[in-house]
Amino acid sequence: MCPNGVKNASGVAVIVDDVSDPENQSWRTSASQILATMAQSMLLLSLGMFVAAPTMVIGALHNSTGELSMSSQEASWFAGLLLINQPVGSLLSGFVQDFLGRKKCMILVNVPQVAAWILLFTAQSMTAIYIAAVMMGFSCGFLEAPTFSYVGEVCQPHLRGRMASLTGVFVAMGTLLIYLLGAVTDWRTLSAISISVPILTVICISQLPESPVWLVMNGRDDEAKKALAWLRGWVSTESIVKEFECLKDHIRLKHQEKVIHNQGNDYELIPVAESGVPAVVEKSGWKETISCLAKPEMFRPLRMTVLFFFFYHCAAFNGSRPYLVVIFKQLHTEVDPFVGPVMAVVCLIMGTVTCIICIRKVGKRKLCLISIICCSLITCTIGVYAYLHKNDGLTIPLFPEIMFSCLYFFSNLGIGVIPWVLLSEVFPARGRGLGGGISAASYYVFWFLASKTFLYLESFISLSGVCFFYSAIGGIAGTAFVYFCVPETEGKTLAEVETIFKTRELKTIKKSTEGH
Repeated sequence: MCPNGVKNASGVAVIVDDVSDPENQSWRTSASQILATMAQSMLLLSLGMFVAAPTMVIGALHNSTGELSMSSQEASWFAGLLLINQPVGSLLSGFVQDFLGRKKCMILVNVPQVAAWILLFTAQSMTAIYIAAVMMGFSCGFLEAPTFSYVGEVCQPHLRGRMASLTGVFVAMGTLLIYLLGAVTDWRTLSAISISVPILTVICISQLPESPVWLVMNGRDDEAKKALAWLRGWVSTESIVKEFECLKDHIRLKHQEKVIHNQGNDYELIPVAESGVPAVVEKSGWKETISCLAKPEMFRPLRMTVLFFFFYHCAAFNGSRPYLVVIFKQLHTEVDPFVGPVMAVVCLIMGTVTCIICIRKVGKRKLCLISIICCSLITCTIGVYAYLHKNDGLTIPLFPEIMFSCLYFFSNLGIGVIPWVLLSEVFPARGRGLGGGISAASYYVFWFLASKTFLYLESFISLSGVCFFYSAIGGIAGTAFVYFCVPETEGKTLAEVETIFKTRELKTIKKSTEGH
């Protein structure tokens, strides 16, 4: 049982959250968690590189006269295959991470990444490029559930939001790296250089401890103590005894719904029998994990995150990303079409950094409202410019680059980053892997549909029509969704967040978060 606890009227042991504890708030405690987050975020660097690769490859091969050439249909399939195979990896990782552990999954996923870059580097046909896209997509999907689960399980509440947001910086940096390489070299050399990244990632992640939550869930208490001591500033195992005992109780006892606070970490649901000895709950299997989807605390956050990702893709005009070089050529920009994306991604990184700085003070919900409104307005503005450029010959120097740069900035100010942060917060521990996997899968299904249909939509209703279509969905329905259905989770413990979804329908969430 949790030491130093008190029993409330319900006979439940409660620990007060002592966030002022100097040891708990020391720089060493924060440093170890920051280093762990940065090391595992190398996988997110690879993710950003993979999702940016089609932009450079399509830009180089689309209707080219070289050794390899892509038609519009082949280009849409190359971008689409990468995206549609990510849900396969996402769904699989939701199960596998609970079996193998977060750390092993984060290491193994680098194998198909190396193979994909080698295949793309040596490709002599579209078939080889397609296979590389499939491997890239699978590895991107597979890495997300364990990485976001790991952040949520190793970071303390006062760091969790910012650390989860930091992962977005690595995704943006990966995208920027590919765009920079694409601006100074050809796509084959780009692929060869990229092989080094997953190799470096394996070295970094191998130095990390496994998630203490996963270790306790699998009965490996001694290893869990060492892991927790590492993550709390490389202290002795005696220093984390209280937190470890509470963690054990939280994992094993999931009956009554009370909150325990211990040194800035939230653990919940600790029933105490009359004898004072807690009864151990048996570990759930896959069938039990799947059945938990019907529970309010799982279904409601799952519904929210899936809808959030849908509106994000609409408002942020994400279907255009694989064809960004093609769009810049179409709008006759003065900047090199391969340099334009670099400018946009620099602003994307700036948006992510701004999000990290503001998230604690402003809150996730308000940032998302600002972000989705601005993204929808900018997408609409791009549509107006594309219409006037096509019909009236209007050309404003640098205007497309400025608009796309603003779009990328405001997308990662909120709706491009915060839904991923929510994946580490809104699901209960038992279903976090499955919920995160399904949510990540939906993200890529929506992106696949948007990118695969982009060129077809453009041929029917023109580029301006596509912009107006997506901005209307994101600006009207998306803004209403964020306002009424997304709760404020910043500063709340995981148990408090779970209670929001368990006791309220989404339509009442806005009322429960007024004033945040």
